[in-house]
Parts: sequence; structure tokens; C-alpha cells
Amino acid sequence: MPNKSQGDEPRNGQHEFFLSYSHLDNEPLIKGQEGWVSSFHSTLKVRLGQLLGDEPDTWFDLAKLRDNDLFAAVIGRGAAGAAVLIPVLSPAYKKSEWCEKELQEFCDAAERAGGLRIDHKSRIFKVIKTPIPREDQPIEIRDTVGYLFFYRETKREFRLDEKHVDQAYLLKIDDLAQDIKELLTRMKEIAAREAGVEADAEAAERPAADDEVKLRDVIYVAESTSDLVDQRDRIVRFLKQRGYRVVPDEMLPRDSAGLRRAVRDYLAEARLSIHLVGERYGSIPEGEQESDVMIQNELAAERSADPTFSRLIWMPQGLKTDDERQRAFLEELRRNPEAQAGAEILPVTLVALETEVQAKLAAPAAQSRPTEEPAKDATLRYLYLLCDRRDRLAGEKLRDEISERDSGVVVKMPLFDEDDEKKFRPLHQGNIETCDGVLLLYGAAKPTWLEMMLLELRRYRPSDRPFKARAIHVFGDAAESGYRTREAPVVTDHGAPRFSSLRQFLIELRS
Repeated sequence: MPNKSQGDEPRNGQHEFFLSYSHLDNEPLIKGQEGWVSSFHSTLKVRLGQLLGDEPDTWFDLAKLRDNDLFAAVIGRGAAGAAVLIPVLSPAYKKSEWCEKELQEFCDAAERAGGLRIDHKSRIFKVIKTPIPREDQPIEIRDTVGYLFFYRETKREFRLDEKHVDQAYLLKIDDLAQDIKELLTRMKEIAAREAGVEADAEAAERPAADDEVKLRDVIYVAESTSDLVDQRDRIVRFLKQRGYRVVPDEMLPRDSAGLRRAVRDYLAEARLSIHLVGERYGSIPEGEQESDVMIQNELAAERSADPTFSRLIWMPQGLKTDDERQRAFLEELRRNPEAQAGAEILPVTLVALETEVQAKLAAPAAQSRPTEEPAKDATLRYLYLLCDRRDRLAGEKLRDEISERDSGVVVKMPLFDEDDEKKFRPLHQGNIETCDGVLLLYGAAKPTWLEMMLLELRRYRPSDRPFKARAIHVFGDAAESGYRTREAPVVTDHGAPRFSSLRQFLIELRS
């Protein structure tokens, strides 16, 4: 499908997106290379087409139309006939009267058609190619969340050419394409409903009953400092891929009253808030003495009075800072009960944070327990032998050996063949809560698996009912690492795991 630059009518009555940009931003730095905007357009078009299942119909002006009559007849009609506008912001965009006209034409047409927002989502997706101050951005899009295509630290633009590909560029393209696809799908559903006809197969297959709740769930991911932008983007991406709405979905106000009002409104919708705390203190809004990071945490602690709301505070492992204000804030988080109200503080890896987030969000479904679970025999000891799929064979062999040699121990293991997470998690959680002991078998698994399992033991095991025995059995290649932890005794076998190495553990389990 050719790009629309000469006034062609859209294929389905509306272009999927209209790309608005300054032609100066598409001039190649080296003669013969493709311009930045042309490369951006082709990459986004391919990724969006993959998500939609069909090549999108886009409006991209390569002809440099600059006549007022042509604008009214061609470009203005293209902007008005688009579902989505993508302005590529830069200092050159700010100075272009043509870009201003395109933006205004799109906004006017959108207002005539019912508004610029669909289910909290703006139909304008602001791409920031080159850093431009917020106050210099067009007022119509100043408060929308932008997609930054440059590194915050160096201000260097992301690159994609035949000699170099910035992975950050591809991730941001995917974020943008996913969000556009979601909005286009929703617009199609609304149009079909208003027309009184069924939407296409994708819309007709929207999740039913169980998943409808998840699609409506709102998660507040607090704005973070610049040193944690990549980590926050990853958590936002993780949540959106699972169907959650992530807020704030507009820029937070920079004055005290506006900021507090907006954060409270967002938190009132949310069932969970996630706060990423790093080495920097953050910016101080007008009329405030504390950083925006501290204020968001304070308001989330206030919201924690509601038992249906919970929050997580994440810090990088081994976090240190040279900022005295941030040191004081970290100390308050660690020691002040009011700052910790309703929160779990997690100095873990991002993978472990994702696991904790998923467990939090799955908690309501995990309350029910399988009815076929047998009642415990008071004369027996129940052991949860917890291992990764990679160590399954070693675990099954050890289970059989324990069962054969010790008739007083019942060994339970994870359900590796169970593909349904909703069915697996209640059994997993139930074993952690009810078994007398736990043995983590760690051989071929990744270190992150072990860290996540220790996190889940802390989460699901009631503190007033500690295990009679707990240990980590490290074997094979993992034994060479010399793994040690204060969370449990470590038993080491340089070959396969041996029953004889567990004698002391089993004595403690039966005591």
C-alpha cells in the first residue's frame, strides 16, 4: 500500500495514522541514507501491520506540499481523515506553521466527530525525536504522555540504520505500535456498535467474564526519576501486555495543588500502585518542599487505608546515593511506619518485582483451594520439594528416594505439565502455606528462579507459622558457585542430589 501523499482516499474510509513532521527532520545527515522520519515511518508501519494482521493505511507527506490551496485540498483532508495523529516533535516542528496547521486540522475534525479521547486514551501519540521543553510544545498536546526517541542522559537520538540499531529504538517502536493498535481496535468496536453490526473476529473474541475484570483493572505506576526511566518503561510494558490500564496516562501537573489532585484521582481508580525509588531525589513541584516521588508515595500511603488497595516499593539491589535528601527519604522508607503504610518494600531484581506484581494481581483468583486436596494426616510430615522445570528429573528421582526411605514424609512437587497459570498458582501457594517443610532444589535453573521462589516463600508463608525445616539443595554445576544465603541452610552436592545429604534436614522436618 503506497504512502498517502497526493490526496488519495483512505482504503477503509479513514487512515490508520497521519504522520506530522518537519521536513528538516527528515533530511539525512549523510547523503544517500534514509531520513530519520522516513525510517521511523517504515518501521512503525511494519510493526503496526504485524499487530493488526494487515498493512496499515497511512498518510505520510513526502512531496513537501507547501501551497495553501494544496494544504486545504490535500494535507488538511489527510489530517482530518485519520484515526490517529503522530506528531514528531523537535525544535524544527515547533517553528513549522504547516505542522501547526496539521495539528489544528486534526483536533478540529476529532472534536466534530465526538472528541480527542477514546476510553481515557488520546488519539494523538506524541513522538519526541529531539528534546524540546514542555512549555515549548503545542498546548493541545503539552499534557499528553510522549514517546521519547532519545536517551535522557546524553540527549542523543535513537538510531536505526543499516550499520547500527539501538534496541531502545525498537522497544519504543513496539510500545507505540501496541498502544496505537489497542486504540484502533477500540475505535473499530465502538463504530461497529454504533452502526448496529458485529465487529470483526478480533473484536468478537474479546475476553469474556473472568478476563473482563482484568481489562478494567487500573495500576498506578508512579512517575520516577530519570535514572529509572528504563526500569519504569519495562514495568509499564509488562502490565500493558497483560491487559491492564496503566496510569498516569497524562503528564502530571507541576504545581502543588494540581499534582496532588491528579495523583489522588488516579490512585482512586487503581487497585495497586508501584513506586520505583532510585539514587536521585526527583524534581520539586511549585509550592512544594518535597520531591514528586515522595509526594506520590505519601498519597499512596494515604490511599492504603482501603483494604482493596495495595502498593509495592521497589529499589535496586545495593542502592546507594550521594544526595543527602534522597538518603533521608530512603531512611524514612525503611524506618517510618507511616511511609511504609500498606506497602511491601522490595530491594530485588526487576524480574522478581514482575513476579511479585503478577502474584499481587492474581491474588483474588488464588483464594480458592482445589476441593480434591486431601486433609493432612497428623502423623505425617508434608514436604514441598520445589524445583524448576529444568531440574524436574533430578527432583522426581529425589522425591522417589525420600518416599521410599522415609515413610513418614509425603513429598509434593510443582505441576510441571499444568499450562494454566490460574490452576497452578493456587496449588503452589497452598503447598507453601500448608506443608511442614520446603526444600528448594537448585541445579540447572537460573539464579532468578531461586530468588523468585524465596520471595514467594516470604510472601505466602504466614510469619506466625514458620516451616519446621527449610533448606536449599544446590547440586551439579550450580554447586561450583559457592551459593550462600541467610534465608535458609544450604546443602551442597557437586554431583546429583543425594538422599544422604538431607539427613539433618529430614530429622528437623520430623521433629
